[in-house]
Amino acid sequence: MNFASALLFLVPVFALPGAPIQGESVSPEGVLAKMRNDNYAGALDDLETLLRTEGPDPRLYYRKGICETVLGRYRTALVSFEKARAAGFDDPWRIRTRVGIVYFHQGRHEEARREFRHVLGDRPGDAASLYYMGRIDLKAGRYREAGSSFLAALDSDPEYDPALFHLGRALLRQGRRDEGRGVLRFHRKREHLQKQLRTLQNLASSPKASASVHLELAGVYLELGRNDLGREAIERAEELDSGHAEIDLYRGGLAWRRGAHSEAVRRLSEYARSHPDDCRLLNFLGRSLKAIGRKADALSELRKAARRCAPAVGHLADLAELELAEGRIRETSNRARKIIQINPLAPVGPFLMAVSSLHRQRFNEAETWAVKALDLERRLARLPAGKEGSLALTEHHRLLHAVYVKLGNLERAREHEERMKSPASPKKISGDSVR
Repeated sequence: MNFASALLFLVPVFALPGAPIQGESVSPEGVLAKMRNDNYAGALDDLETLLRTEGPDPRLYYRKGICETVLGRYRTALVSFEKARAAGFDDPWRIRTRVGIVYFHQGRHEEARREFRHVLGDRPGDAASLYYMGRIDLKAGRYREAGSSFLAALDSDPEYDPALFHLGRALLRQGRRDEGRGVLRFHRKREHLQKQLRTLQNLASSPKASASVHLELAGVYLELGRNDLGREAIERAEELDSGHAEIDLYRGGLAWRRGAHSEAVRRLSEYARSHPDDCRLLNFLGRSLKAIGRKADALSELRKAARRCAPAVGHLADLAELELAEGRIRETSNRARKIIQINPLAPVGPFLMAVSSLHRQRFNEAETWAVKALDLERRLARLPAGKEGSLALTEHHRLLHAVYVKLGNLERAREHEERMKSPASPKKISGDSVR
């Protein structure tokens, strides 16, 4: 885990005031660019030049403190943050967070904790403070508390990848190995996607970029859930080459994500004529066929995908549901275990395990899995990793109602029956990328 990359999540995006210095390529905008490219030493040199020529500026001092923190110059970082505060920096809570981070890296954990508590008292959802509170607990061996802090940080900011990484570590330290490894796998996948995204964005910015580059970029956008940007990339590819063989594939994937399943089937069926075994096709075609009620065709395509392609949460969940309808309980259970192995944060894995246990009349086991599924849904619904295999809360309450009826616990059954009546979004199991 790169310390500098963790701090990048705290770099605000607003530009600093001030014009470039005559005869020099030093500017506040240039400082931001260097910081985003991890050139903190170069940014620090420019900030010192700007402070000499332009005089005290709270935001320049603030950024100087950031650079010094990343470079391990903790004493001077504290001085810079204090100067930013004295010069009238407009967000004192951000200064406190930064000071807490410096204290953390100096090993002054109680002082760091005090700063973060002050911030959280005013801003309970401050992701950086929650993350570093988790880091302090992790170092102290308080693994459960650390995991809770990392989850809270991710609930506040689902894109805060350092918290996802350390959540995996905290789970491993708790002995929850499958979950910890699953979270770390998901973190590596996200890191890989982010690297791909930066590379493809650079390639696509060239006037000579091909339609294939724009389609690859669209695939990454779709996998990251950025559907509008994915659509724009597909449209640019169509402008460059309207007859490109993969236009229908990516249009079909986009249609699936928008819930336009009939359009997805039409687009993907067209692509299947020339590429019947493409794994990017098989997952989405099977799931789209299921969504429009063509269950036999969906089962065929999803089983083909399960045999030939890397497993994915969404297609395994749909396949398990279809097999359950045929009474194939063992297959459903096996699919559920695979889902938990791929992504232990996805509620649909424990949910399907609970359903399988209920059909096998293992009611206590069903209760354990159903409670875990509901807990994941509540706690992780906003996590990137938790969005895979998400269900409406009413589905969980319906399952728990059935479980408690079988267990003879009518009070708990009535409790979940009441919760089933509350408004909820339609049942969904989110999709995977067409890539």
